[in-house]
Amino acid sequence: METKHRTKIVILLGLLLLISSCKEKQVAREAPVPQVVYEEALMMSVQPTTELVGRVRSFSSVDLRARVEGILEQRHFQTGTLVNKNDLLYTIEKDQYEINYKRAQAELDSAKARLTLAQSIFERMKTLDEKKAIAKQDFDKAIGDRDESEAAYNLAQAKRDEAKLHLEWCEIRSPITGIPGARKYDTGNLISPSSGVLVNVTSTEKMEVDFDIPERQLVDFQRKFVTKELRQTITDRIQCKLSLPDGTRYEHEGKIAFFDNRINKSTGTVKATTHFDNPEGLLRDGMFVKVLLTYIPPTAEERGENEEVQKPKIVVQQSAVMQDQAGHYVIVVNKESKAEIKRVKFKESFEEYFVIESGLEEGDKVITLGLQTVIPGRQVKGIPAKVEVDETDHIKDSPEKSKE
Repeated sequence: METKHRTKIVILLGLLLLISSCKEKQVAREAPVPQVVYEEALMMSVQPTTELVGRVRSFSSVDLRARVEGILEQRHFQTGTLVNKNDLLYTIEKDQYEINYKRAQAELDSAKARLTLAQSIFERMKTLDEKKAIAKQDFDKAIGDRDESEAAYNLAQAKRDEAKLHLEWCEIRSPITGIPGARKYDTGNLISPSSGVLVNVTSTEKMEVDFDIPERQLVDFQRKFVTKELRQTITDRIQCKLSLPDGTRYEHEGKIAFFDNRINKSTGTVKATTHFDNPEGLLRDGMFVKVLLTYIPPTAEERGENEEVQKPKIVVQQSAVMQDQAGHYVIVVNKESKAEIKRVKFKESFEEYFVIESGLEEGDKVITLGLQTVIPGRQVKGIPAKVEVDETDHIKDSPEKSKE
């Protein structure tokens, strides 16, 4: 009796499991097909962009030091605030230097009076000597007195100029337009030439960006640019832009100043420097940025007879490319409307695209949005990137298409 009861329980549990399994399969069958947005792989005439890491450096940077000793009387700037060329930054107590200047000026005036007298006596003696009315030694003495007075006057003038220079050095001015850094001394401190740097001022109107370019890339550039037909240097054919630390593109275009004349043996790279205008002050000394170098192709008139026109290449959105341990890949919508992984290879970028060397063909539907809902091998509902999906999951034309 007990055995029959157990048999019934087992049968009942089996029926429950069977029903549950059927419900799960039904739910799985009824699960909605995920929607994804795709863009077709395009063939474009591109100029690949080389991306390198660079560091911003001020076009000019000045360490200001005291050139005379004295009490720091006043500071005329605010740390981190723009100062213009010749703006007064520090004032050193002037009292002693003003006294020294006045003393030197008085000595100069005295020497000038003695010189005037000596010159007058010399003129009279010269007239008498021409008439043979005085002894030769008296005329020689007049010449010596005049020359000695002139030397004393020149010495007094030099001392006056030195005193004036020391007085001017009591005012420390900025030699460039830029931003002063952290101050080292406050008012009331005794400073001297041995006190070291009072403040550093870095220019902001123009900045330099230093970076290292691989020798392979440099050779590639040189093959493109330095031709007999073009007669152009390498720096004239490279477009130089920056990507800021927050990922945004710097709006001002730069110009390569120079490439170094030797290759670093340990790294296989060449040092290069670019110049950028910095009117908004976004670039700061020491900032890390991405340097984007793009080849500027010659026009039809400039192109040499033997120079080939670059062929179009397949490109995809950078946001569609993912990476795992096996390398880079994209997910495409295949002919059966299923998600499929395709491995890709690339070395260069162009604007927001990666230039694909292998792994894709023109027209492949590369998924750009909805990747988190995709399972490779499962069905997906692909929507072209030019079409949007509203909140009720109905496909509608984008504003651009509706205008058409």
